[in-house]
Amino acid sequence: TQAPKRELDLPIDDQPVGGLGIFLMRQYTHNIEYRRENEKNIVTLTKKI
Repeated sequence: TQAPKRELDLPIDDQPVGGLGIFLMRQYTHNIEYRRENEKNIVTLTKKI
């Protein structure tokens, strides 16, 4: 599934609390992979340097 894109054009007082984690991961990484293995969630973030 995919998380909805955040609407950042709203004033700070009108922004909902929370929900910026996925936004920040998308902004600062090049690739995000998710898998479930042995009843554990594994998220791999890749950043090219």
